[in-house]
Amino acid sequence: MAVHTNRVWVLRVPFFSCSDDTETEEFITEIALALELEAYAPGEHIIQVGESTERMFILQKGVVSRLGRILFSGASLGEDMILHDAKRTYAVTALTYCNLSSITKRAVEGILSQGRFPRMTRTIRRQAIRMSLLREFMHYAKLLKIAK
Repeated sequence: MAVHTNRVWVLRVPFFSCSDDTETEEFITEIALALELEAYAPGEHIIQVGESTERMFILQKGVVSRLGRILFSGASLGEDMILHDAKRTYAVTALTYCNLSSITKRAVEGILSQGRFPRMTRTIRRQAIRMSLLREFMHYAKLLKIAK
């Protein structure tokens, strides 16, 4: 039941699928079983600037704002959870009543540490490297802008 209910949401996370369909399906099953439900009222902060990247969310119902953008059902939030020892550089606020599914970094690491998902592990590591490089580029671009 958890897989059927959450499959579509989980597949919207860019790094939760790999080239092996069987491995992706088994991984989605593990992720779906580890998801926790959360609810937020309008105005509540779901993610705050400076907090540790320990959880990721999938917006199941409602509307939120992130970096001046409005996001609706199906959006993933906190994808930077896959980075090591990172802090959030943005905030996410509920604009309406929101239902979200969340998963912790510890839960994802526990699933990957089983050794059953080698392609998924590589996919997530590659995405983490891309995110990390992008953050560094943005940081240096901001420094250059300030220096001018």
